[in-house]
Amino acid sequence: MARQKRDEAYAQYLATQDQTEAARLQYDLAMEGTRSEDKSAATAQVAQVDAQLDEALAAKEEANLKSPIAGIVDNVIVSAGEVIGQGVPLLTLVNTNDQWVVLNVTETYLNQFAIGQQFTGTIPALSSADKPYSKQFTVYATSTLSDFATWRPTNNDDGFDVRTFEVKARPSKPDARIRSGMSVIVRINPTLANQSQE
Repeated sequence: MARQKRDEAYAQYLATQDQTEAARLQYDLAMEGTRSEDKSAATAQVAQVDAQLDEALAAKEEANLKSPIAGIVDNVIVSAGEVIGQGVPLLTLVNTNDQWVVLNVTETYLNQFAIGQQFTGTIPALSSADKPYSKQFTVYATSTLSDFATWRPTNNDDGFDVRTFEVKARPSKPDARIRSGMSVIVRINPTLANQSQE
């Protein structure tokens, strides 16, 4: 046999031996099971995938905003596709069950708006020409307005400074048709005004 043929046969014999050894090692590995290092690596990969899934689910939850109250969208502040930062308001939501009216009343008529007292107000936006829309309101808060709202006499003989108070009242029964910013007309009885004592 030529030397080259013998060397080729020997090289093939060695290669076959290496393949046999590799096959035997794979067989032994299959019989013994996976090593602890492989198990640890697989467990770490599973934990990493679980964390990515949790992050994706949290992002999905944050993408769908849910209001804590049922209400009416009063104003949309941002447009579709706009990028906004965290904490920036997207829209204004009005709770139709928490309605109130604010009146500025001079102290001469304040006795008609004591806390707990009721009065009738007309809402022009919901009224028609032949049928005014009236609602009962109950006063729940009163506070003094700043000094700029004080009515001052033109001279010292005209009397005293008249302060203005902010009066807040709620409708006796909320109405979903009443919207934020609607006017309420309240008639004050001038005969019940406080009489100034000198």
